[in-house]
Amino acid sequence: MNTNLGNSTSRTTPFLPVRGTPAISATTRGTRELLMSIAGPPRRYVRGQHLFHAGDSDPSLYVVESGSVKLYGITSRGAEQIFAFCLPGEFFGLDVLGEPAHGSSAGVLEPTTVRALPVPEIRAMYRRIPAVQQRVHRLLAHRINELYEQMMVLSKKHADERLAGFLLGIDARLPEPQRAAHSLRLSMSRYEIGCYLGLALETVSRILRHFDDEGLTRTRARRIQLCDLERLRALAGLALGGPARATPGIFFA
Repeated sequence: MNTNLGNSTSRTTPFLPVRGTPAISATTRGTRELLMSIAGPPRRYVRGQHLFHAGDSDPSLYVVESGSVKLYGITSRGAEQIFAFCLPGEFFGLDVLGEPAHGSSAGVLEPTTVRALPVPEIRAMYRRIPAVQQRVHRLLAHRINELYEQMMVLSKKHADERLAGFLLGIDARLPEPQRAAHSLRLSMSRYEIGCYLGLALETVSRILRHFDDEGLTRTRARRIQLCDLERLRALAGLALGGPARATPGIFFA
């Protein structure tokens, strides 16, 4: 069954520069444990607060312990363009490892706890344990391939294809047991989902209603139950019976 709703209603044109977007996704436990050994104490934030803004020379990258963070920029027309949503267990702010300043802003979506990893200490770890830098380079190469796949999702003609891929990608990044239940509690608003997918708020709401009507999902406010994974995967262009390509674990942005 074709559930396409026609051409998407685009508010902003999606673009995916390397700076300010996700850059590593993998499950190398040893690398994560080494990095966490130099992390600072927990810092707590509420929705609307920022960890940094584009252009800030904050010499740290961060890991989400609880809650969620969005990475975004402002287009030439003054519209918000979201590059990534960072979930618990995921690292972000990698751009300061190679640049003097952050290339995007990091805004908090809900009550969130993060820990900072000072860049000077990361570089010192590279010198003490060269294997850490080698692993990070391998993870970067892995994530470049994932970025191409993400660009393919955002370049799809139909808005429902983009949204199906987005929901499956969030589901694949959840920890157990949420992932086993395929139950999503979205911290981002429908407006923010639209800013990420390049869709108008009205389009996101219309497609979610349609997904519910077709039995693909069951939506209650920001809680979305994925009810028919095979049809969602087919709509998103993923292999039937297979997981979305995004995987939980170490995730740099």
